[in-house]
Amino acid sequence: MRAFASALGVVVLLLGGSAMLAAPDQLTPQPGQMTQARVWVMNSGRTEAVPVNLRDATLDAPLRVLVANGEPGSGSTHALRVQLVPSVWDYQTVRVTDADDAARTLAKAGAEGWETTGIAWTTADGTTLLMKRPR
Repeated sequence: MRAFASALGVVVLLLGGSAMLAAPDQLTPQPGQMTQARVWVMNSGRTEAVPVNLRDATLDAPLRVLVANGEPGSGSTHALRVQLVPSVWDYQTVRVTDADDAARTLAKAGAEGWETTGIAWTTADGTTLLMKRPR
């Protein structure tokens, strides 16, 4: 019986040790840190989603790559010029009392394009919500 218990103990220790060795190491110095973005694209023909063939390419400089939408007949591969314009908002306040149905009040304002900003003031009369919508 003692030999069986000893053998069982050795087996448990070996299994525990192998499980610790088989567990993957942490890939980042600190938990939650982003890992490097490495992508391996494997293509075997022209029918694949991202066909790339660089077997005979000898490059002295980095290869520039253009990723296009892939819609047939798009034709243009020129970059579109865009300009970021700051958003302009209209604001209003909506008061919801204890007697009011908050969902109905907010649905009515939502149908007119208003949305809550997440800012609210609570008073003795009820709650006042700050609403916004684009001009």
